[in-house]
Parts: sequence; C-alpha cells; structure tokens
Amino acid sequence: MSGGGAEREGGQSVGRHHARHARKRRRSSLVFSSGVLVVLLLAAWLTVDFVNDRFGLWGCDDQVELSVAADPTIAPVIRDVARNQLPEADSAQTRCIRVDVRARDSATVLRALNDPGMGARSLGSPVDVWIPDASNWLDRARDAQPWKVPRTGPSIASSPVVFALSEQLAKGNGWPDTSPAPSSVLKPDDATRIGVADPTTDTAEMYGLHGIVKAAGDGTTATERLRQLSLNGVTERSELFQNVARPTDAEAGIDAFPASEQQLLQHNENIRPGAPGSMVASYSGQLPWLDYPYVKLPSSGDRQRDAANRLLDVLRGGETADVLGAHGLRTADGRLVGNDQDNRVSNRNAKPVATPGRPELTGTMQRWANADAVGQVISVVDVSGSMTAEVSGTGKSRMDVTLEATAEGIGLYKKNTQLALWEFSTRLDGNNDYREVIPYKAAGEYVENGDTRRLPELLSDPKGATGLYDTTLAAYRHAMRHWDAGRINVVVILTDGRNEDPDGIGKDELLAELGELTDSERPLPIVFIGLGTDVDPGELDEITNVTQGQTFLAPDVTDIRKVFFSALSKMSCRDASCGG
Repeated sequence: MSGGGAEREGGQSVGRHHARHARKRRRSSLVFSSGVLVVLLLAAWLTVDFVNDRFGLWGCDDQVELSVAADPTIAPVIRDVARNQLPEADSAQTRCIRVDVRARDSATVLRALNDPGMGARSLGSPVDVWIPDASNWLDRARDAQPWKVPRTGPSIASSPVVFALSEQLAKGNGWPDTSPAPSSVLKPDDATRIGVADPTTDTAEMYGLHGIVKAAGDGTTATERLRQLSLNGVTERSELFQNVARPTDAEAGIDAFPASEQQLLQHNENIRPGAPGSMVASYSGQLPWLDYPYVKLPSSGDRQRDAANRLLDVLRGGETADVLGAHGLRTADGRLVGNDQDNRVSNRNAKPVATPGRPELTGTMQRWANADAVGQVISVVDVSGSMTAEVSGTGKSRMDVTLEATAEGIGLYKKNTQLALWEFSTRLDGNNDYREVIPYKAAGEYVENGDTRRLPELLSDPKGATGLYDTTLAAYRHAMRHWDAGRINVVVILTDGRNEDPDGIGKDELLAELGELTDSERPLPIVFIGLGTDVDPGELDEITNVTQGQTFLAPDVTDIRKVFFSALSKMSCRDASCGG
C-alpha cells in the first residue's frame, strides 16, 4: 500500500509539476506575444510618424494643390525640390502642399494664356505658377493681355547664353589655353558656319541673334548677316547639336550656334573632350542670360498663392544650389555649383546680364522675320452658300477650287510657319459667323498629319450668307493677341461675296475698330483674296488700307492658284530691307 501511496503521491507530484510547467509556458508565450505586439505597434507608430513627417499624408485636413507650368529646362529641379525639400521645411503647411509640375516650353504657355481654348488642350487644368526660361516671355504675354501676367517675378535660377563651338573651331581660336571670344569667331566675313534654331520659340536663339545684330551695327549689315544665318536655320536646337562639324566631316556640319550654358553641358554630358561632337562654350559679357522668373498668376486662389510663396521660399534656400548645379543651371546670382572638372565651360561666378528692353528685342526679331520670311498666318475661308456655285468648264464648285489652292498654298509656306485655319458664313457657331477649324500649328504639321488632304472633311458644307465684317474683326483681334515679333503676321481672308449679315457690325464700325487695333510697331496686314465677280473691290480695299494690307482679285476663279501664290509671295516681305 505504501508503495501504491508513494506511487499516487509521486503521480500527483508529477502531475503538479507538469501543470506548473504548462502554466509557465503559457505565461512565457503570453509575455513573448505581448512583446512582439509592442514591437510591431512601435514599428507601425514609427513608420506612420516617418511617413507623416516625410510626405505629409496625415494631419492634412485639406491638402493644397499647386499647379506649376515650368520650362522643361528647369522642371526637373522644381520636381526634385517639391519632392525632397518642401516636405522637410519647418512648417506643417508645407507638408500639406501637393505640387503638380508640368513641363511646358515657354512658347506653349504663352499661347495657352492668350487663348483659353488652347490652354485647356495644352495645359489641362489652370496653372497657378509659371516659370518661363526668361523674363522676355512676361513682356510678350502682357502685350496681349496685361491683366493675366505680372510684370516681373523673382529669379530662381540662371544660365548664360553662349555660342556653342565645335571643339576644332575652339582649338583654332586658342582653346584650351584661352577662352575663345565670340568677336574673334563670329566675324561677318568669316567662313564659319553658324546655325540657328527658331528664335520665336527659343530664348537662347533670340538672345544670340540679338548679340549678332548689335555687333553688326548698321541695318544693312545686320540684315545681310541674318540672311546668311537663315540659310542654316532649323526648327529645333537638337538638329543643330546633331549637325555639329566633326573632324571626319568638317566640310559638312555646323561650326557654332547660340545655346544656353545648361544645354551645352547636357549635350557634353556623355561626350568626353576630344570625342566627335564635343562642344566648347564661347562667353560674351553682352549676351543676356536666361533668368527663370517665378511668376504667381493672378487667376490663382488665396490658398494657392500662399502655397506658391512657401515653395518659392524653399526654392530660394541654400540647398537648392546643389540641385540646380546637378541639372546644369546656375543660381539666380550666377554661381555654378559642382562643375569644376570640365574646361569646356567656365565655372567662374559671374553677374547675370539682364534681359534687354522689349523694344530692342522686338527690333531684332522683326529684322529676323524679314530675313527669314517665316510667317504667322490666319487663313479664313468663306463657306457661305454661294461657294457651291460651279466654276465654268471645271466641273468643280468654287469651294472645291478654293480648297485645292489652299492645300497647295500650305505646302509653299516654310515648315515652321504658324498657321491657323478658320471658316465663316453666318451663324456658323452659335451666334458667331466664324469658327476655328485648326488652331495655330506649324505648316509642316498640316502636311505630315494629312490635314491638307482632309480639308473638305474638316470644313463645313457651304451654306448661309457671308458674315464678312464680324469675321474680319474677330480674326484680326485673334491674330493681334498672338502677334509674334519674329514672324510676318498676316490675316488672309478668301471670299466670293460681300457682307450679308444684317445683325452684325457695319462697315463704319469695322473700320473704326480696326483703326483702334492697328499698331505701327506691331504690323498686322489683312490680305483679301476675292473670288469671282460678286465681291466689292472698293469695300475690300477700304478694309485692307486701314491695316496696310492688300486686295488680290480672281474674277475668273480658275486663276485662284496664280493669285493665291502671288499673294503669298508678297506676304513674304513687309519692308524694303527684304529686297535684294
């Protein structure tokens, strides 16, 4: 029994021991699990705190959306600063700003500001801040609608405009021992092949041309120099970089052209000195710099303006200099950070050269327009019912013949001519007698996109009467809003009749309005091409005389091609400097 008792006692002892161990294991598991939970909660809290601090996702009851249209040369800088520096600024408000940076060239934004319809297509939603590459774009925007754009904006970056020289040309002028001066390279009687991209859309090209004109002196010499440059003209600067003269084809390429220092740095980024395509900067103390003004547009709301101020404060902070340098840009006061190895550019600090006055640049660009004969044209086609009349002996209507001539005429324009296409009759678009068919775009795109072949599909079927006066005034106002000093600006109207809109403005009102709109410093002639015998030549002459334009008549509509091409030839020159 004693053995059995001992066994029970032992069995009880073993059972109690087992139970105690089980309870310990449960307590240990509970402690361990609790510890893991605490660690996980702590990690989650730290993660949320980090994300909140870094990206401002929490604590923002009402996030501010700030839309910025920035020139593509600085857009990456704005994105970098908005992503990495703005959230870390010592302000809860900066963590609640979401910056939408849209890379748009300055010419595109200018057109969008002048034309709300085009703005919706090219910019999307409205823009709060505009950062063009230079202040001259503000002057150009204010020419059309001064209430939409401030006069100035603080500079947030800079880049000197230089002449980019092929390395062999630079070596022939003392480099690398000395920095080649533009005056010793760009001589009017030199055989140096100087190229130029479109200065109406490219600020560096415009400033380079301005320097050449100033160096040339008198008007005749300057015009001749610009004519020589136009022979090597291209649409995009990328074409110039591609055509740089190389040692193996020195007889073929371009030797030099205007560019910003940043553009040259980026071109050379993957090209070592001495390699084909390497380029050297030639600096001039006279050429203006790109100054990147930061412009808060008046149309933005109070909260957007406050957010724009906070972003500006960060952009002007000390840390941004490294970001600018990484993208080949200088600070607003002319310092280039982080480029001390490449002797193809100068890393010396320099004071930026200010943007020239508007009259100076306008004079340069008008000279260029005369030398290059590149245009900006609104072509307005009559689609009234009378255009269905058959042209004797052709089996075609007046409309058919007109569209054929128009399509051929588009092919005669220079590819970079800006061309808009309108049509008119009466009440064609609501109460308007006119309708925009194609907004301004390069004439070359009409051909490439097949628009010239599709004109009969794009324009309305002829109907209605002739709303000539209202259409003429609307087209003139539109063209004046988009007037470009670097182009020959013209309004071309093709019509076969007289004004037949009793509800529109009268002739006297039209003439008075045109008289108010005309500006001798911004020439914009109206050119009429009258088709058939129903037009009133005297009426058309009265209108064109106000704008220093001209009337061309084709009583026999089959002569429209000859008349149309004659008009185009006359439009290619607007003063005596165009002559031989």
